[in-house]
Amino acid sequence: MAPDRYYLGKARLFEVSMLTHGMAQETAAAPAAAPAAEAPAADDKPAKKG
Repeated sequence: MAPDRYYLGKARLFEVSMLTHGMAQETAAAPAAAPAAEAPAADDKPAKKG
């Protein structure tokens, strides 16, 4: 019975690790995409001639 518990524990750890990895990727990708869409690009305005 002990080996069954060992493998169940390993499966749970693997599942939590995969969920954490997926959440970390979503969190890292989300902030980078939002400001780029909200902020205007620098090339949108013509340069001022002085």
